[in-house]
Amino acid sequence: MSFYVKNFAVKRRSLLIFAVIMCCLSFFSCVSTKKAVAEDKSIGSIEQNGAGLKPIGEGTILSLPGKNELAEKKLDSTLAALIEKGSPASLKEAVLFIQNDSKGLTNENKLYLKIIADIMYLAYPLETNGVKPPVYTEDEPYLQALKEVKSGLYPVSTKKDGFLGLIIPTLVLANDDFSGTTLAQYSEDIESRLTEAQKLRPQSVLTYYLLGLYKEKNNKLTEAVTLYQKAWQLDSSCYPAGFKYGHFAAESGNGTEALKIADALNSLYNDNTEVKLLYAQAHIAKNDLNKASENIVSVLKKEPENISALLLRIRILIEQKEYLKANSLLDAYSTKNKTAKNYLLYRARVTKEWNKNLIRASEFLTEAYKYYPEDFNVLLACAEICFEASTKIDNKPADFFIRKVLEAYPKNTAALALLVKNDINNGKWAQAVESAEDLAAKYPSEANKELLLTSYLGAGQTSKALSLAKQLYANTKNPSNSFINLYMEALYAGKDYQTVKQVINQKMKGADSQLKSILYYYNAKLEQGNSSEYLNFLQSSLLSNPRNKDSLFAMYEWYLKTKDYKKAKYYLGQVLALDPSNKNLVNLSENLDKLLAD
Repeated sequence: MSFYVKNFAVKRRSLLIFAVIMCCLSFFSCVSTKKAVAEDKSIGSIEQNGAGLKPIGEGTILSLPGKNELAEKKLDSTLAALIEKGSPASLKEAVLFIQNDSKGLTNENKLYLKIIADIMYLAYPLETNGVKPPVYTEDEPYLQALKEVKSGLYPVSTKKDGFLGLIIPTLVLANDDFSGTTLAQYSEDIESRLTEAQKLRPQSVLTYYLLGLYKEKNNKLTEAVTLYQKAWQLDSSCYPAGFKYGHFAAESGNGTEALKIADALNSLYNDNTEVKLLYAQAHIAKNDLNKASENIVSVLKKEPENISALLLRIRILIEQKEYLKANSLLDAYSTKNKTAKNYLLYRARVTKEWNKNLIRASEFLTEAYKYYPEDFNVLLACAEICFEASTKIDNKPADFFIRKVLEAYPKNTAALALLVKNDINNGKWAQAVESAEDLAAKYPSEANKELLLTSYLGAGQTSKALSLAKQLYANTKNPSNSFINLYMEALYAGKDYQTVKQVINQKMKGADSQLKSILYYYNAKLEQGNSSEYLNFLQSSLLSNPRNKDSLFAMYEWYLKTKDYKKAKYYLGQVLALDPSNKNLVNLSENLDKLLAD
């Protein structure tokens, strides 16, 4: 992941300590004492936030200690604690500590400055602005291990002799390319090193962050999120943990938390591309698509080839139902990569939502599952399409994908909502109510509250349904048609027929065809004692919206009651086509087939 910090003041503050380290590293290469003294004078006093830093101590430059010699020396406890905490802030403090060490630039101090420089470069590239430390030629175990890590290799032979010996090899996890089969062959050793390092230094921010990377790369997302959160809470200068935690918060629907993290990161890295992308994700999670779009447009103006921004732009357009624009961008993107995860996911969404082609959408997701079988978002999309289309992907049903999603990330709102919908479709009303109540309490979005209302209605808990429906209706300025339908259902179930009539009269004028269909349907329910009026209103409902499931089902019930089974079969078939995963409808269809056979 590349980062770009534009603000000069932030750059100066972030890079100053690293510059001091690099000056010191240049100083290490000097051979004669006289030359070293001259270079010390040129370094002089360095300003850090208005305070002068003392120059590195003078004296004869000694060679680095041997492999065994260093192990015998005890690192100052304060310096050790700062280095082993491993956050950008603590590593900067460690540099200041070494600068002010009364013993001067000892062999040990020189070594630890080099180690700090490499840790900063590998784990916290924003702090170094991508400035790569020099390659060290000394035959010293820590430096040799770091040399391999910088080359993308895992130094498995590094001895586990203390915290640094444990942690240095695992820095390779910060390399995006170190994953999959490459990671798998060293996975056991990496986990044992990180576990032991955590036991040695429970307050090490770096250990929590690296453990988070390890868990994420092994698709243990819940554990990864907890570890990123811990690292971020221990020390907010550990910005990579903040980005990771913020990303997962947004993906799980917690836009408020993601926004807080974005604000904190923005105060450190103003005008940074990744911060703007996190802002966009946070605003998407909060359903503030205009603000999300502002951040993405800002990034694309400066970096038109930024793939992450382009894909988020496509996602926003899909959320805004601007399918034509989204499709055009997907066509353009397909010339570069037709197997990218998000490309396949967004193609599937456009095909499903715009073209209404569930079969073609499932084909895109089948391909996505082939390439990314453990990816959380792919699993979730597969679960949704299998659920909605009553189909299978790779011969696996919706339940399989829902379980896989919740195993990886049990707090994901989309997966939990899908679980409630699955219970509703299977008629498991008590279970649906329990799950929906828990979901709405933790994530009180309108969609989740509507799921709870649906569960109450299905479970026959009319008083709770009516109370919730009235509360939501009173607090919603522009209720959606689907919610008005639920509200009317709750009113009718609660026998509040007067309010049902009032809503029909208030909403009918100026209603779109979909809403008119809903209102005609409830007019029909109010006229059930009058057969001709009842049928007239149902027919008006279907003329306004031929896909109104409630009206279609009511027509099925009417013809079933009058024993016109062929017409009943026709209308039930229409309902099944709209809701193929509903097991209750499937059972009714099977029973009707038996009646027709008789």
